[in-house]
Amino acid sequence: INDGMEKIAAEAGYEGRLDAYREYLRTDDKFTPKSGEALCAHYRDLAGRIAPALLRIFHVHTLPRTPFQIVETPAAHAAMAPGAYYLAGGDDRPGVFYVNTSELSTRRLYECESLALHEAIPGHHTQASIQGENSLLPNFRRYCEDRRYFEAPCRFPFYTGYIE
Repeated sequence: INDGMEKIAAEAGYEGRLDAYREYLRTDDKFTPKSGEALCAHYRDLAGRIAPALLRIFHVHTLPRTPFQIVETPAAHAAMAPGAYYLAGGDDRPGVFYVNTSELSTRRLYECESLALHEAIPGHHTQASIQGENSLLPNFRRYCEDRRYFEAPCRFPFYTGYIE
């Protein structure tokens, strides 16, 4: 892994030691979002570029119909929340991809792509939307209430290769 990271650092024009490159990535202002809204806008831009590619990558003609929003994590939850997380939508509401905008100096722009891919598309949003839009599944499987992961039957999909 270190060899690969050294190669990436060299390709980026960095000539120092790998530990110094890591420190540069962790602290340089160019990787720090300017505001919470700027961070959310960055995620929206990424999602907008990822979505059309999914049709080609997965050889499908359409994406799930359930929309999703990208919003800031509520301030009351931000101190204990991860960098980003997703809560599934349903027939009556869009999915929500929450972006933690607290402690902006610790939020690095280069981490956004992997979080968007994991939490939104083709991640949990796509997974939950396909599940919810599949009329062949029984309702208790279609409508997994991810706000209550600790309760059955919502735990059921966690024991498959489908979610994480």
